[in-house]
Amino acid sequence: MQFTIKKLIYKKYKHIKSLFYKVLFDLLRKFVKNVNSIVNNNYIRLNWLINFILFSVVFFSCNDRQDEVIARVEDKYLYKSDIKLKFNSFDNKKDSILKVRNFIDKWARKNLLYQKALINLPEYRIDNLENLINNYRYDLYGSVYKEKLLKKALDTLSLEKKINLFYEENYDIFKLNESLYKIRFIQFPIDNVDKNEIIKSFIRYNKIDKKFLDSLSYQFNNKIFSDSNWITKKKLINSVPFINNNNLKKYVKKMNYFEYKDSLELYLLYMLDYKKNGEIAPLSHVISSVKNIILNKNKIEFSKIIDRDIIQDAIKSKKFEIYK
Repeated sequence: MQFTIKKLIYKKYKHIKSLFYKVLFDLLRKFVKNVNSIVNNNYIRLNWLINFILFSVVFFSCNDRQDEVIARVEDKYLYKSDIKLKFNSFDNKKDSILKVRNFIDKWARKNLLYQKALINLPEYRIDNLENLINNYRYDLYGSVYKEKLLKKALDTLSLEKKINLFYEENYDIFKLNESLYKIRFIQFPIDNVDKNEIIKSFIRYNKIDKKFLDSLSYQFNNKIFSDSNWITKKKLINSVPFINNNNLKKYVKKMNYFEYKDSLELYLLYMLDYKKNGEIAPLSHVISSVKNIILNKNKIEFSKIIDRDIIQDAIKSKKFEIYK
């Protein structure tokens, strides 16, 4: 918990610092542009600006000294904490060195290109880009906020009703273009001491059986417990070694148990249900698609309402005024 809080505080600090440097850079750019005017007519403001810059550099330098610097590009620094935030763990030492170096190189290229662009692009292009960035920032925040409001407005119960209604009214668009299967399957060594208990639990499959099988799952070489999920024909054939295109029909029987063994392994298969190509897809299989359709449909309508209401509310609360 402490690490999470520290990470959030550090992220906030880095965000504030980056915003500060952006403002400072814009200020300096305008200062350089009008340097003659400032020197001749605004000595006090120039003196204040220099002191402000010196104070800022000292302040941020002192703070940054607590963190180890990994790399530098001009006035931009990459810190050890940045690496830690990006990579939580590595597979091995070689993997860590390669990933960290790639990250540093990518960071360097990005900043070097940015610096080159600032120097070589004409000022009007830089201003246009800054406007685009600012507009995108506002649009992104607004879009995410609208989505949050929409999800809050469409509570779980309301959304569930809408999903069911849309599915029932639009069966035709959910016709399958491939067969689906719902199975239960395990594969384990034939000499397993718990073999008989495993078979009983696999067939019966109540709450106690589920816990029992789960406790022994490390002994299974392969397993699929998809009572609520559907798998394709391709996944079925790839997952169950004794099923192929030639003998598939033999096993496509609802609520049927099959047992198969070879010299080393025992295979247990329970064919719970199946849907043929051309049939209506089960709701559980297409629920994500239906949910996205509903959310996108409501998002457009909801966005219009928010855009209208936010102006009206701001005018009433005097947060927004138009001066003639």
